[in-house]
Amino acid sequence: HIIGMLSESETYPEKVLNSAYLFKANGNVVSRHDKVTLLSFIETSFLESSLKIPFVSEMIFSNILSGDSFEPLKSKYGHLGVIICNESISPYETLELVRNDAELIVVLSNDAWVENTHLVDSHFHSVRCRAIESGLDAIVNSNRGISGLIEGNGDIIIQGQSSDAQCVTGKVNLRKAGTFYSTFGDWFIYLGICVFLISFVISYISKRYFQSST
Repeated sequence: HIIGMLSESETYPEKVLNSAYLFKANGNVVSRHDKVTLLSFIETSFLESSLKIPFVSEMIFSNILSGDSFEPLKSKYGHLGVIICNESISPYETLELVRNDAELIVVLSNDAWVENTHLVDSHFHSVRCRAIESGLDAIVNSNRGISGLIEGNGDIIIQGQSSDAQCVTGKVNLRKAGTFYSTFGDWFIYLGICVFLISFVISYISKRYFQSST
């Protein structure tokens, strides 16, 4: 069982961490993941300063600390790469889990903030992107959002709107990541940009040389 809850900081007692706990069937804690990428303006203030944003400042949870690593939760079934809420929007958190031998993506989120907006669909489909990038199957458990199971190729196994209590069941597989993107990340994009810039410079210099020689 994986359950999300707040954890008291051992270093700063007045602070908490947004955590996901892995429990055994007997209730004992196996391990936990602390959310690393906090949600801007909600879990962190603007530029980590005391600046208040109108209509948002009263929503800021200023007592939340960020975690410090993306280590998979090691269950008896395999290595579970847990990401919490907005951590699923960016590919980099998932790639860190993949590099640490995650075999399955597990997303816990609370979409009650954006219920009845297009962001609920966007959030779910962003997890499809993470599955395709990593080649790993994904489990999504979203409060007031879309919950479901996704294959490593992006195909949706099952999904359901979780505005009402429900149990979504299906089969996912543990996989060893091996996609081009999970191995090289954005280096291919950077290489493409470098090749374009070099080609542009060479073309420009060649054109100027040709014009001056004529």
